Amino acid sequence: MNASQIEAIVQQYRNVFLELQPNRGEMAVYKAIMLIFPDLEKEEEASLIDEIQQRLKPFFVEEGLMIGEFHEWNQTPGLHNAQFRPLQSPLPMLAIRFMVESDLPFLDRLTDDPQVRACYLKAYLNRLGAGLEEQKLRHAQTALMLAQSRIEPLSTQLRQPASKCPFARLAAAYRRLFTKGTAA
Repeated sequence: MNASQIEAIVQQYRNVFLELQPNRGEMAVYKAIMLIFPDLEKEEEASLIDEIQQRLKPFFVEEGLMIGEFHEWNQTPGLHNAQFRPLQSPLPMLAIRFMVESDLPFLDRLTDDPQVRACYLKAYLNRLGAGLEEQKLRHAQTALMLAQSRIEPLSTQLRQPASKCPFARLAAAYRRLFTKGTAA
């Protein structure tokens, strides 16, 4: 089974999950689907599961869902115990569930691109913001503002040379130098 086949299966089950009852209310947070992939090659199961989870996470988060990656080599530590490995599993799996209040640390990872983080945090606030305690709401809003502040403005991006070529960077530096010199 390859990545695109697994991705198609996971996307189908996302739709199944959204249709399964309960969809609302207190009991909905206890609903989960575990997709187990026992026939993956041992050498590639971790990279495949991680890759698919990362690629599909934005599509799940925008629906108010979370997708978790489980496999034998997952070294992600627990939130409250760095020695605990809650995502280790003898079989490779992907889990689908509704987003809950305690998911904020998974949506505000500094290793994620700020634009992606901002999208995750907006989805979190849209889904859960009305029911959050004031302190947790402020925490999520502050995280969103921080992520948004780290998104480079389009005008700054346009001024950056697209090339990694040292001559392009040198030419851009000269343009900035001479533009400043003529403006004075």
